[in-house]
Amino acid sequence: MELFLLIVIIFSICISLFSAGYFIAWLCHGDKAIHFFRISLRVMFGVLLIIVLGSKLVF
Repeated sequence: MELFLLIVIIFSICISLFSAGYFIAWLCHGDKAIHFFRISLRVMFGVLLIIVLGSKLVF
């Protein structure tokens, strides 16, 4: 269970860093950043889903 909590904490830190990076990119590039953001969000949620399903199989 501790491993799962660690993974969730790391993932939430990554989301925070990514959001800050996205905001800076949006300030610099405008609309192009939104397209990149959507793709990256899908990838991140896919990874989170795999982590959650994997941890349920392990525990």
